[in-house]
Amino acid sequence: MKKTILFILAALLLLLLVMVVKTLVYHAPETIQVEKLEMEVDAGAISRFQGAIRIPTISYPDRADTATMLTFHEYLETEFPMIHGSLEKQVVGDLSLVYHWKGKDSSVDPALFLAHMDVVPVDESSESNWDFDAFSGEEVDGYILGRGTMDDKGSVLSILEATEGLLKKGFVPEHDIYFAFGHDEEIGGEMGAVKIVEKFAKEKLKFSFIIDEGLVVITDGLSGISKPIGLIGLAEKGAMSMTLTVNLENGGHAMMPPKETAITILSEALVKLKNSPPKVQFNESVDKMFANIGPQMKWPEKLFFANQWLFKPLIASSLSKSNAANALIKTTLAPTIIEGGIMDNVLPSQAKATINVRIVPGETVESVLEYVNATIDDDRISVSSEAVNKPRNPTAISPTDHIGFESIRKSIYEVFGDVIVAPGLVIAGTDARHYSEVVEATYRFMPVMVSNKDLEGIHGVNEKLSIENYKNMVRFYNRLITNFK
Repeated sequence: MKKTILFILAALLLLLLVMVVKTLVYHAPETIQVEKLEMEVDAGAISRFQGAIRIPTISYPDRADTATMLTFHEYLETEFPMIHGSLEKQVVGDLSLVYHWKGKDSSVDPALFLAHMDVVPVDESSESNWDFDAFSGEEVDGYILGRGTMDDKGSVLSILEATEGLLKKGFVPEHDIYFAFGHDEEIGGEMGAVKIVEKFAKEKLKFSFIIDEGLVVITDGLSGISKPIGLIGLAEKGAMSMTLTVNLENGGHAMMPPKETAITILSEALVKLKNSPPKVQFNESVDKMFANIGPQMKWPEKLFFANQWLFKPLIASSLSKSNAANALIKTTLAPTIIEGGIMDNVLPSQAKATINVRIVPGETVESVLEYVNATIDDDRISVSSEAVNKPRNPTAISPTDHIGFESIRKSIYEVFGDVIVAPGLVIAGTDARHYSEVVEATYRFMPVMVSNKDLEGIHGVNEKLSIENYKNMVRFYNRLITNFK
């Protein structure tokens, strides 16, 4: 017995020694040394941004607002005269805009900057919760208020603002740069981004890299990290609207209910999915994120991430407790619509649930459907992915050893200074997903420093952006244009 105890103690000490040594030698991939730059932003930039917010370029579920979008086009021509006098502009899909800025050397594949001009409408049920007019564009307490400040007119205006400023200085980029501003991203991009891609493919254009909206510099990202984290999205999750339907031969009177009804059968299926969620997938983009962030964590978090061979299940369990972190490592299923019943005393013969599904890299539309059918295991329930939106798989994961990633990373350091820069995964959808046939690598990053609370305004109530953040967006695109060499 004594020998056994000594053996166990020796094994534990050896295990502890291995863990400590692995933690001590746990370092992030090679970083670049870049100093933060001080850059002035034109005094009229804020008023131009405010004017753009006041034009309600809304995309409704079935259409874009043509009149306001044309007004927005006119506004851009008026406010950015050097761009419209120097760059080649084309209107695509009736309302989307493409700009071509010729560089000194056109033999290198150009860069493509994406953004979208449309915004979502204000939900009538939450309109009374807004503290200001949704399209006021007012400046209050250091913020510009209104729908589109973050999603995504901040990107459109800051790209143009940076370009106009560089043109005034006589700057010519090293290589060609394109801007593509979609007009219907919020409803799928079928008439905007898709048409632009068709145009590029027809012209046999290939791009070195794309940057689109996506992740941010987050101030309260992960436990154990004190610095802000600038996350560059390497990929985005897939998505589909899944419908579960129960069809019974008879309904009946509610005074004599059977043990199971269409509604209870459907409810049990939803409970099964809740209690048996999809498995954890530490995909490449998340692995790369932790490889950059983990070494800069404090103890004991650093020890856990340095020894994932032992603690990966514990890390996964901890991440699963956070809604945001859980979405990075799992396919998520969120029931959003329930239908069933016509009167309070009539048992419905049909009940239906719509589930919004976001698919993590490593899974596909087909594998998720297989998981759902196997988990529910009930022939009375039909499962369909042919709902509101066309199902799509996760995008390919872009490389980090690429001029696009390096240019974005360098620009983040130059604007935001002492932050951690790491790859990440975008859990929402962007126009960038449409461009895979014309680009080598796609990155999704919005150059703002915000908290998770600030992000709630996107598609929500009281959307706003600080003036300093908008200025940083202008500075970032100034540097990214300059750094693309």
